[in-house]
This record gives sequence, C-alpha cells and structure tokens, in this order.
Amino acid sequence: MKFSSRIHIFLFLLAGVSPLAGRAQGPQENAPMPAQWATFRACPARSGRSAATGPRDAVIKWKVSMKDRVDGSPSVGPDGTIYVGCYDHRLYAVSPEGRVKWTVETGSWIESCPAVAADGTVYVGSGDWHVYAIGSDGVVKWKRKTGGPVFSSPLVGVDGTVYVGSGDGFLYALEPDGSVAWKVGTGASICSSPALATGGAIYVGSRDGCLYAVTRSGAIAWKVQTDGWIDATPAIGEDGTIYVGSRDSLFYAISAEGKILWKTPAKADIFCSAAIGSDKTIYVGSIDGFLYAMATDGTVKWQLKVGQGVGSSLALDGDDTIYFGRREDNLMAVTSSGKTKYSVKTRGDVYSSPAIAADGTVYMGGGNYLYAFGESK
Repeated sequence: MKFSSRIHIFLFLLAGVSPLAGRAQGPQENAPMPAQWATFRACPARSGRSAATGPRDAVIKWKVSMKDRVDGSPSVGPDGTIYVGCYDHRLYAVSPEGRVKWTVETGSWIESCPAVAADGTVYVGSGDWHVYAIGSDGVVKWKRKTGGPVFSSPLVGVDGTVYVGSGDGFLYALEPDGSVAWKVGTGASICSSPALATGGAIYVGSRDGCLYAVTRSGAIAWKVQTDGWIDATPAIGEDGTIYVGSRDSLFYAISAEGKILWKTPAKADIFCSAAIGSDKTIYVGSIDGFLYAMATDGTVKWQLKVGQGVGSSLALDGDDTIYFGRREDNLMAVTSSGKTKYSVKTRGDVYSSPAIAADGTVYMGGGNYLYAFGESK
C-alpha cells in the first residue's frame, strides 16, 4: 500500500480452524526464479526474485509519459510487453521499445499490479471496485464487481483461478470466466495481495491486523494477529515460512501452521513487501528510510540508510542485487552485502515496485512516467 493511497482507504475503511487442503499444485507455483516477471513479486509465492541479471550500471533506456501518476507496479508478458496501471484510470500496454501499444480505460485509478496468465490474459484491479480480464490485444473479456476498491494485485493459479483482495474485506477466488468461485471475509479492507504456497494455502494480510491462511475451498484455516494493518504482501520461503511486515513496525516470520516464529522490530511501519535471496536472506524496506537484511532466525545481518523512505517493494535479480524505488525520485540498486551499487534519478516520488524482465531490463513507475532502465553503454 502506498502513501498516495491513504486518502482513498480512509474514505473506505470496512470492518468483517480447518486443515489446509486443496488441489495438488505443480512446482512452478512456488518457483522462486521465474523466466519473466509476469505478476506482482515475480511469482505466486511472492518471493520477489528473478532469474535475470539486472544492469550493472543502469541508465534510463526510455520513459513513457502518462496523464497522471504511475504508482502501480508493472508486469511483463511472455512477449516482453509491459503492463502498468495509472491514476488516469487506464491500463497501458507498452512494447519493449517504449511504444504504447494500447490502453484500456476503467472507471477509476489503477494501483493494482497486473497479472499476466500463460495465455496472455491480463488481470488487474481498479478503484472502480472491479477486477478486469483483458486480452493481449487490449479487448476486455470481462469485469467482475466487488464490494470495494481493488488495490490488491491478482494472482493466477495454474488451474486459472484468479485470487484477489478487495476493499470490501473479502478475498475472492474467480473462475477464468469471471464467475465467483468463492469469497471469504476478513475483519477489514484488504490492500495486501495474496500469496500462494505449493501445498495449497493462500496467504493474505488485512487491515484488521491479521495474516490469514485460506484453503483452496475458501475456508479460513488460521489467522495471526499483529498490532497494525498488514498492507504488505506475504513472501513464502522454500520451507513454507511466511514473511510479512506490519504497520506495527515489526517484521514477522510465521510458520505454515500459523505460529509466530519470530518478529524483528524496525524503526517505523512496514508496508513494503519483502524479497527472499538465493541464500534465504530476507530483505525488506521501511518508511524509516532503512533497508534491512535478516537471517532466517530474525537476526539483522545489516541495515542501510537509503533516504527518507523506501517507497516500493523490493526486487532481486539473479545475482541477489536489490532494486527498489526511494520516495525521493530514485531507482536504487544495493548489493546483497549492503553496499550501494548505484542510483538513477527519476521524476516524481516513487511508489511503484520494480519488475525485472527476462533480458535484465528493470521497469518501474515514477511520477507520471513508466521507466525502462538498462545497461550503461
């Protein structure tokens, strides 16, 4: 959840144990290193890690000007097309060369990160209370109304089921044709995006302060209470541990059975989503302006002051270089040992999270622009 969105949620705050079970899933659902960044946090487990290696010394390859803020995060389709939402109410499809291929207008702003399915269908939420399914040609296939604005980024299972949270406090499971398979209520609005484990569990945070585990049939298996809103998206480790920050200024590790394993304090609230490195190090940023690296036991390995605040969730490349947007107009790259690699100036505060394409290009919104960052000549 971004700072820019608070006014919308303050206008629309809503209030609301079986064993985990579900259909068997293929290993690709929890793959930590996808070939293409087709969904928020790279993969259904929301690990935030790509197989591609990003720029060693980045420059802006191109930027596309839009009519309002680009606070949403981009995704990249199988053919390299970049999809990103904008506050001008439009979803944009942009070619890898920086040409706008098409736009689709919704009824309100888009902060939801698009999810691109294997067949090229793009799923995205809008502040108009709808989830949209859009073909790769820009034709709307269907839209499904929920009971509130949709900040949450959709997640597509291997069977085509689309999972997404809404400001009405419900987590929805939508069939590929847009019909509602089920919905399950939490105690308040959902800005967090769902994460999917190989064992069948769906994890999502709520503004009632709880992390929920939901079965594939739509039953709440357990919930873990924190002392603040959970706007961050959970990241699932290879051993099934769930990592998530809360607006109580604590970062949590929670077992697949719903037990708090540890919690590590930050100096301010955490609403950004964490990323998990190849050596299982967990990285997360906070609005205190620090980037944290934590071991699997919660020990802080290092912390780095990076500015006024980390505005975006983190992305890791194949070398475990950490990419993120600072609130004060920069893409930053930091090594896995906590050394600043470089920063690239953008225009406007950055709340969009980076996406790393298969060719190593990094895409990110900033101000009224979508940026492509590539290797310095």
